[in-house]
Amino acid sequence: MALTAEFDHGFAKGDSRNGLIAFNLTVMPWQVGDGLDGSPNTDWTLESATGGETMFADHLIGELRKKFKEIEEDRGFCRALLQASQAHGEMIIILPREGRVRHETFGMLEATLEKIGCHLRRFTSMRLYLNQEPPETRNCVRKFKGASSTQLMVNLSEYSYRFFRFHGKQHEDIDIDSMLPIWSDIPDEHIRQLESEIRMFDMSYFRRIRETAESGTTYLLLPRGPERRARTIESFKNILGRVPTGAIDITHARARRIYPGITKTGEIH
Repeated sequence: MALTAEFDHGFAKGDSRNGLIAFNLTVMPWQVGDGLDGSPNTDWTLESATGGETMFADHLIGELRKKFKEIEEDRGFCRALLQASQAHGEMIIILPREGRVRHETFGMLEATLEKIGCHLRRFTSMRLYLNQEPPETRNCVRKFKGASSTQLMVNLSEYSYRFFRFHGKQHEDIDIDSMLPIWSDIPDEHIRQLESEIRMFDMSYFRRIRETAESGTTYLLLPRGPERRARTIESFKNILGRVPTGAIDITHARARRIYPGITKTGEIH
């Protein structure tokens, strides 16, 4: 199902029909899409609150303060947030990688939601950000219980992330590692790398993917570039169709695609 932005504040979007609310609190745009085969043209673009890229944290924080004020005055969005909270709705929050800025921007969001009457732990929600110091591990598939369903994070990108889920007993951010930090730009070699890395998944990873495909939501962290993303998804599906314990069909599974948007510099921050 294509995402439609029933409520659109640029850096924040909401779709009551699809049940998703997303916030981008970083200095660069991010994309969020629904399903594995959705067109990028229907994906949400979550803009930076600054309206363009900036390297100045104070500028970002000042603009976010204005944006959160706008949300507080948007009665329709506030009502949708309250309803989503009561129904354990889905929320994705993308945060800056730098610790001080991440703490301050997240605190502003939390305070805004509290003014509206929401609490993050009522949502099936997560906060996600790029890892400043990627570990040398390969924990690229993470499964957890959301407030209303099972959720699975699969990192198929070149970046390492950290995330925190608000439902559950864990009280610290969790690593979701990259399979491989450097991928070939040659299409055939890229596919070979992808399929080789996915084949090396621990069998427990394939079990988690199967269980979530049957009943839950899979979040795919994808690389930059439409052609690379298309190859990545196709390779992922191809290997899942040849798992020794039985093919896994995720074609019609409930899934979200998350990936960095287009920046002027080509860098991600």
